[in-house]
Amino acid sequence: MDYFLESIAKYLFENKRDDFKDITLVFPNRRSGLFFQNELMKLVSKNPIWSPTVFTINEFMLNYSNLELANQIQLLSELYLTYKKLSGSSESFDNFYSWGEIILADFNDIDKYLINAESLFVNVKNFKSIENQIDFLSEEQLKTLERFFEAFDADKSTKIKEEFIKIWEVLLPLYTQFKQRLRNKKIGYEGMVYQDALKKIEELKADDYSFKKLFFIGFNAITPAEEEVFSILKNIGLAEFFWDFDEYYINNYQMEAGLFQRKYINKFPPVTLNKDYNQLKGKKIKLISTPTDHGQVYAASQILGSITSETPSDTAVILSDEQLLLPTLNSIPSEIKNINITMGYPVKDSLTGNFVDLLIQAQQNIHSSKNSTVSFYYKNVISILRHPFTEYLCPDITSQIIKKITRENLFQLNTDEFNQDTFLSNLFIETKTSDKFTNYLEAHLKYLHEQLWLIDDKSNNFKIEKEFLFNLWLQIKQLNIQLAECNIKLQLPTYFQLIRKVIRSTRVPFEGEPIKGLQIMGFLETRNLDFKNVIILSVNEGVIPTQNRSASFIPFSLRRGFGLPTGELNDAMFAYYFYRIIQRAENVWLLYNSGAGGMSTGEKSRLIYQLEYDNNFEVDSEIVTQTIDVNSNRGITISKDSLVWENMQEYLRNENPRKLSPSSLSIYLQCPLRFYYKSVAKITEEDEIDEVIDARLFGNIFHNVAEKIYTSFFNNNELITSESLNTLLKDNKNIDEIITNSFTEVFYGENTKRRFKIEGKNQIIFDIIKKYLKQMLKKDIEYAPFSIVGLEKNVETEINININSKNIRVKVGGQVDRIDRTDRGLRIIDYKTGSDKLEFNELEDVFNPEKIKDTKAVFQTFIYSYIISKEFPSESSILPMVYQVKELFKNDSFFDISSKKCTTYKENGFLGIKDEVEIKLKDLLEELFDRDIPFTQTENAAICEYCPFKEMCGR
Repeated sequence: MDYFLESIAKYLFENKRDDFKDITLVFPNRRSGLFFQNELMKLVSKNPIWSPTVFTINEFMLNYSNLELANQIQLLSELYLTYKKLSGSSESFDNFYSWGEIILADFNDIDKYLINAESLFVNVKNFKSIENQIDFLSEEQLKTLERFFEAFDADKSTKIKEEFIKIWEVLLPLYTQFKQRLRNKKIGYEGMVYQDALKKIEELKADDYSFKKLFFIGFNAITPAEEEVFSILKNIGLAEFFWDFDEYYINNYQMEAGLFQRKYINKFPPVTLNKDYNQLKGKKIKLISTPTDHGQVYAASQILGSITSETPSDTAVILSDEQLLLPTLNSIPSEIKNINITMGYPVKDSLTGNFVDLLIQAQQNIHSSKNSTVSFYYKNVISILRHPFTEYLCPDITSQIIKKITRENLFQLNTDEFNQDTFLSNLFIETKTSDKFTNYLEAHLKYLHEQLWLIDDKSNNFKIEKEFLFNLWLQIKQLNIQLAECNIKLQLPTYFQLIRKVIRSTRVPFEGEPIKGLQIMGFLETRNLDFKNVIILSVNEGVIPTQNRSASFIPFSLRRGFGLPTGELNDAMFAYYFYRIIQRAENVWLLYNSGAGGMSTGEKSRLIYQLEYDNNFEVDSEIVTQTIDVNSNRGITISKDSLVWENMQEYLRNENPRKLSPSSLSIYLQCPLRFYYKSVAKITEEDEIDEVIDARLFGNIFHNVAEKIYTSFFNNNELITSESLNTLLKDNKNIDEIITNSFTEVFYGENTKRRFKIEGKNQIIFDIIKKYLKQMLKKDIEYAPFSIVGLEKNVETEINININSKNIRVKVGGQVDRIDRTDRGLRIIDYKTGSDKLEFNELEDVFNPEKIKDTKAVFQTFIYSYIISKEFPSESSILPMVYQVKELFKNDSFFDISSKKCTTYKENGFLGIKDEVEIKLKDLLEELFDRDIPFTQTENAAICEYCPFKEMCGR
């Protein structure tokens, strides 16, 4: 079977080779011409021949226009100046930029589709007055327009309609004056260039052309301007046409794939070739559904590995979604050596594109204080410091700064934090204007490019980035030249928008022979090309065909009525390319992602449905599942082997043993495995930066405040009375200072010179803590007078236990929030910002692993009370208490630990159960240090909900 370009090359070689110097060939894109020339070269023997001239359609039109194609910035600049002069508006270019692009696209469509602008931009309030001006439209188009104009009935005026009319009425004079301005400068946009070329072609005679025969090859959706050029050259006997089609979609008028071809084949009859026009019928297609994009890439890799083809260039992998390029490249079987990537690699997916975007984000989030101090948001700083470029250039310093950020909880960093390194100090500066950012960005791209060239990069990790850096530097340099030539001064937000647009649109071509090897290409790059094996990925709805959502000031009804391009035409174009690429392929694999998630609906393309329900095709469907084995949770067990026991020896040393805190013992009761992770294996959570107060920080700040409020009384050994508490309550200035200092210490550390700024959401937290603090003082009035015995007091005791008939001493201790003495006795107070229960039934429940989740506050307070009872043996009454911050405002709140069933505790208080607490504590410690009892995972999954190690356990 001859492929399309191969059959044309044979025809021209056999019938026209003696006239090649007088023949011009026009293709829809450059790649088609390149592949054609390769096919022609295969036919040439040792003796060289004259090659026909090859153009793309754009090159051909430009060749006959007196206008030069202007760049986008130049066009928008001229459009902006025209608009300002026309409207007298003082609107900035920054505000104009976005909707200026929309207007420019609309004007381009108008010219390419040969629309009479005066008819289009008519007064929308009066359809009848223009009915005679548009008699060239079909009856269906007229009905579409009439429905649109009815919406602008004068009696149905709305604010939206009025705003639309206001914009609409300026478009015609803007269109006219803008085009005149461009003509005066001999430049134009593409549609304008096409119209100008068309006028010249209309004036030329057959003898005026440099060619004697012109062939238009492989076109599909052509614009009216192109169609008119085709007609003129055909009518003077110069043009002939090669169309690529299949009878399957040409003869079926319900098939959108043949929408354009049906019209053009009749109007521009093709050159007769000895070729089969019925190749799709009976086509065998393999349809593969995978639940993820990774599954598609893997399936494609498996297909490539199974294809036994002597020439890899017979195979094309077509990526409808360009984001699959990198994973596809990484999955190609190693035996395939030659690969040609026609797409080019997008800079936006490179380290270079990411780095520039991070710099932009850092500039956007800069914070300037009243004293002109500049600081950078910590998330932006960390992202830049962790970028491979920065880590390579200054690895030690970046890690030091990140550690400082987490250690001191810095969420705004001043520029002096980076003074220790020249690269970083130049990186973290404020650029207030687009000119300064231009110089800043160009300098860093150039510097990075120079530094990467110095790397002996055997792994080639940075090799491609050198190209990205150079290409992006070049593109931005050209952009800045264009802005300067047009005398455009942009605000930073608009300039950032332009830079990001450059990053999105810039692609770096891969090196290699474009004809040889496995072909990896985008969907639109398949035009006119044929392959024996075709693998198309992402054949999903919304991808093929794409969702055409281009913004326009021309309403859909008018676009459709005047024949301007709409979504339906886009669908027809994609349908044609889809059927065309599979019509000559011997083996076709269509892959799609069936998983719904993110922006993907998991819906296969409508084109797949057409194949499945059409008897002309044999579709073999395969569903590739990615199974996840869910094993029953058998629990995790850590035996106390020699390595684990060695770590536990820290608690059993004769000198300076590590102490066990009541909170760690309560963790052991809840889940021995969590105790192992935290206290034996010493696995810690990664430090995080806290910008606003979470529950943990709220508790830390309140504890700090509660300590500071009584520190002066404690230091002066002063009795606290109701009068002194009332005086303290009225001293708002002192309270505010204490709270602010507590914020500073919790966020930045005790020895910091910085001062925490209370603002935003933290102001709300500040006010809440202040209310809680005052309410605590009011509550303490009920217990006054009292004296402070200790604040955040470290207490500990040694407990003798017996392990395998051997006496071992274990140290238990921690920090008690507050100890004070009242006329009732010594109060052991623990502050809790949660909703802990303060009541227990029997003492057994307090030490019961199945009930500890509800009694942990009681457990911890009892352990502290036990330790203090040994430190104060003559104390007649010890009162375990828990101040529940959330309950402070309740009038009937009662913070003593209580019991309904433990008679001894009810009658004698804590000292009545002290000995029993000691026995149970010893039992607990003996279990903990029994080498035959492993660390096991709790069976109560509710305990795991907020455990930091639940991912490790699979919970």
